[in-house]
Amino acid sequence: TENFDRKLARRDARQLGLNKGYLPSSIKEVILTLTQAGFEAYIVGGGVRDALLGLEPKDFDAVTNATPTQIKEVFGKRCRIIGKRFLLCHVYSGRDLIEVATFRATPTGGNHTNEDGMILRDNVWGDIFADVVRRDFSINALYYQPFEGFVYDFCDGLTDIKNRTLRLLGDTKTRVEEDPVRLL
Repeated sequence: TENFDRKLARRDARQLGLNKGYLPSSIKEVILTLTQAGFEAYIVGGGVRDALLGLEPKDFDAVTNATPTQIKEVFGKRCRIIGKRFLLCHVYSGRDLIEVATFRATPTGGNHTNEDGMILRDNVWGDIFADVVRRDFSINALYYQPFEGFVYDFCDGLTDIKNRTLRLLGDTKTRVEEDPVRLL
């Protein structure tokens, strides 16, 4: 993870055609609230990918360095911690539900996967550098900070979007074993 460089990975969101004005107020409110509480917070995954492709994103997910307990402290009654295998937070903003995940690190030791390699427990927190290597595809590993106006692209996902290429990150066998739905 020390191979990643924030400066090299940083891209201007406006030059990529991303404008926070087009984002729903719900995702902006969640990102801004986490940022104002002193945490890193980004839009990540399909919402960023779809916006870059000129498609209408169906939803937006957030990722942060705040733990689920800290996210709950920030949002109070508007937040529910869900899941066993993957602890996530559902944050209600107006009528919208925003899924907020904590940066994940690679689990160490046993008992986090079954005999087929599928992840059973994955609640080891990390930083953005640990999180990026856990993402499934390069095009889903783009971190958009709408208030600072940049996107972090640590693994050349923007090139893959431009070339309409779907590239698994890390070891393919491991990524598919972790979540077999990725094959679809």
